[in-house]
Formats: sequence, C-alpha cells, structure tokens
Amino acid sequence: RAKNAMAELRRVLRLCKTFERDPRLLVTLLGQPTQDFDRKTRTVVRCRSAALPFVEEVLWEARGQSSEYAHPRPGCSRFRGAIRKHWRLVDGLGMDYSVDGKELLRRLQTSFENARAIVSDAPDGITEPTSRIALQRLPPSCEKPIEIGQILITHPLACLAQRAVDRAVILLCETDELTGGVRGIVVNKPSHVSLKELLSSHEEAAKDDMLFVEGMGLHALLDTRVYVGGDVTRQGSLFKNIRWLHTLGPDVVESTQLLPGIWLTEDASCLAKLVQSGHAVLGRDLRPYLGCAGWVSCQLSLELDRGVWARADVPNSEDVVHYVLAKASMDEDNGPRTDDSVWRESLLAIGMPALSQFPRGDAAVDAMLLETLKAHYKGLHKSRDAFMDSE
Repeated sequence: RAKNAMAELRRVLRLCKTFERDPRLLVTLLGQPTQDFDRKTRTVVRCRSAALPFVEEVLWEARGQSSEYAHPRPGCSRFRGAIRKHWRLVDGLGMDYSVDGKELLRRLQTSFENARAIVSDAPDGITEPTSRIALQRLPPSCEKPIEIGQILITHPLACLAQRAVDRAVILLCETDELTGGVRGIVVNKPSHVSLKELLSSHEEAAKDDMLFVEGMGLHALLDTRVYVGGDVTRQGSLFKNIRWLHTLGPDVVESTQLLPGIWLTEDASCLAKLVQSGHAVLGRDLRPYLGCAGWVSCQLSLELDRGVWARADVPNSEDVVHYVLAKASMDEDNGPRTDDSVWRESLLAIGMPALSQFPRGDAAVDAMLLETLKAHYKGLHKSRDAFMDSE
C-alpha cells in the first residue's frame, strides 16, 4: 500500500511542475463550493460536503484559496506544500493515500486537459510584463469588508453567459447597510451610441425624457458616448438609470466620492453647465453609465469566496484615478479601447498574469469553455439534488 501511495504522490507532484511552467493550465480547475445563493429567498444555503474533504483542501490552495474558480499565481510552492502536507496527514491517520491521490490526480488532469485544449495555440507559458498601474489584490478568502471604491474584475470563466459583466472591471459605488444591497459600475464597456441616439430610441419614456432635457438644460451632454454600467436598470425615465462618473469634485451637486479624484452623481444639470461654460470636457472629465451591477451583500461575499471576481483596493495615486475614468475604455487618438484590453490590464495590475493571459473572446474558445462549465454545473446540480433529497 505504501508503494502505491508514493507512486500516486510522485504523479501528482510531476503534474504540479507542469502547472508551475504554465499556471494558465490551472484556470479551468473548478471546485465544489459548500454554499450557494438562493435567488428566491435571497439567502445563502448549505450544499453537500465533499466526499474527500482533504482533497478539496489541497485543491482550494491550488485555486488560490478560492472555493470554485481558480486564481492561480506564478509559482506553485504553496500548492506543492499543500500536497505534501496532505500526504503526511493521510499517512499519519493510517489511511490509504492512493484513494485521495487518485482523486486529486483525476481532478488536476481534468483541468490540464480542458485548459490545454484552450491554450495550445497560445504562446508557450506566460510572460510577466509590468502593468502601468498597481492595484492591491484581496484574495478570495480575504475577510476585509466590501467597501465603496474597491474594484471587482471578472474571472475569465465566471460570467461567460452574462455579457454585461463578462470580462468586466467594476467600481463599487454603493453599499446599503439597511437593505444589504451593493452596487457597482462597469467602467470598461463603451457602447456605440451617444446619449442623444439613446434618447431617440428609448420609446418607453422618450417624451418625458426630452422634456427633462429641455427643462434642465442638458443639451450640452447629448453628444457624449454612453457606457454600459451593468445589467440592473429601473423602469421609466432613462435618466433614472444613468449615473455619471466625474473628476470635478464635490462642487457638482449631490456627488459622492468613490476614490480620491473620482466622484459619482445622478444629477446631470450641474455637469451640463460646466461643459457649456468650458470648465469640463466630455469623455475626459465626466462620463455617463447606463445601468449598474447589483448584489445582496451576502451574495457578493459568497461570489468573492467562490472566485467569481478578483477584488482589489485602489491605491491613492493619480495614475489609477486616470485609469479608472480618463483612460478606462478611452484612447484619445483611437477612440474607445476594447473592454478586453482594460480587463486584461486590470488582472495584470493585481498580479494575476495567468488570468490576464488566458484566452478569451474567440468564438471557438468560448464555446469550449461553455461546455466545460456545463459539465461542471451538471455535476454540481446532481450533487445538490442528492443532498436536498437526503435532508
């Protein structure tokens, strides 16, 4: 038995070296979270525990301490240490390591095969260029409270079917202790329409909106490009769903500071006066975002634990302020930057080159990733159904 156990351990450690050479091969290592969010009751519910909890603990470390979506960092020293610790633990308890070792090897090989099919046409290994900005990464297991001004960056696999937040960079703008709600604005999704064009196509409340423009003197803002702030909107007037990020400070009516130099307001009249007088420039100093992203606080906390989002604090530096507003999605010479480039640079800024350089956006690649996720969730649903039947 000891001989078989050592053989399994050596196989696992050899595969670990492969992941060390190219951490992107770990991006498809999906976990089995022990909690889920029930959208009907808006509460967190318990799921079935893993059959081999020691294996899940090792894989949790391999995923960068995420319970579902992997956040692999360069190097695998913590992962290797967890593997050896696991072997010593199982051996010390007098258990047969070959059982755990075979399951660990199976899960790692599945990730390897799924990811290899995706990255096979990409460059061998990953590069580690430096980002123009610096964000302070908060690991999935970090217990720091969710705060206004933090940045969320979508995991490459987590929101494949949700276009508004897939490959998104989200600036958290509101936390409501009374309702438990959290809201954020996607900053890297430029649309191809101006505010004027959007108004003309908004049939539901077009007349009221135009009367609002006339009454509040908002004509100076109509030529600006609209950005997609998220998939949460309210019925009725278009202006109820538009929030403005700006760098014009607290003198703008009803503005909330999100970061040093970055402010949020829903009152456009003061902004229109500043643009009309030449004291502000559309696109550079202010920008409209239609809709937002929203969660219940316990839902977002669970999604952070699952690794759906990479979370970061923003240092109080001028380059980050310019990145969040003036440069996120806008290149002065070439027009809107792609949402993909801003997303990738953000992942690089938090020290996650494996996620930043993981292939996304190609139709064939995304189709393969969707199949991987379907198989993953099919297994999770079977496990949860069996758990519910046993309760």
